[in-house]
Amino acid sequence: MLTMNRFSKGTMSLILMSYVFSAFGQRVTRIPLEKENLRPVNREIQLAFDKHKGSVVQVNALKNPGVVWINDLHFKSGSIEFDVKGKDVLQESFVGIAFHGRNDHSYEAVYFRPFNFNAKDSLRKVHAVQYMALPNYDWPYLRKTFPGKYEAPVKSFVDPDAWFHVKVAVADQLIQVFMNGDPSPMLKISPLEKSFNGKVGFWVGHESDGTFSNLVITGAH
Repeated sequence: MLTMNRFSKGTMSLILMSYVFSAFGQRVTRIPLEKENLRPVNREIQLAFDKHKGSVVQVNALKNPGVVWINDLHFKSGSIEFDVKGKDVLQESFVGIAFHGRNDHSYEAVYFRPFNFNAKDSLRKVHAVQYMALPNYDWPYLRKTFPGKYEAPVKSFVDPDAWFHVKVAVADQLIQVFMNGDPSPMLKISPLEKSFNGKVGFWVGHESDGTFSNLVITGAH
């Protein structure tokens, strides 16, 4: 389910032009990355242009996690796709997406640790992608209580300093995470919260920056 309202006339026209209706009732929306559409929490953002990705959102690094919410966008089920770039710096690159947001501190998220993508340490390598549901199910609790269940490694070499593509498929009883067009999910789990028509935003972790582009939401009517 996808709902939007109160965009500016110019933005709304872009949104309407981006709708694609399939025979299965899916609505595909490419989200314009404009400052009036974005609300950063515990972060500052800059908009830039990348010759390969187009418009990008650059998020700075600060202590504690940060989210850049997309104004007036709500999502319950379907898929979220985006391009993201972190960096190969230990404990300083946590980048992903928050969804089903109720407020600035209550949401689900899928995020990546690029510095673990190609780690030689087997324990670090399996911690490449993480699911969590705040505030009750943060990553330390999940790792301790359900080791290996809510995080996973990448399947092949991925440059931790380069762009990579993410697709998060969300259903009531299943969340799947895909990377760089691989048809097999790298992470497949049951959500820890009941599905909710909530906010969506770019997510970065403690002392982490990140760059995001090409946010596309697919939702059912």
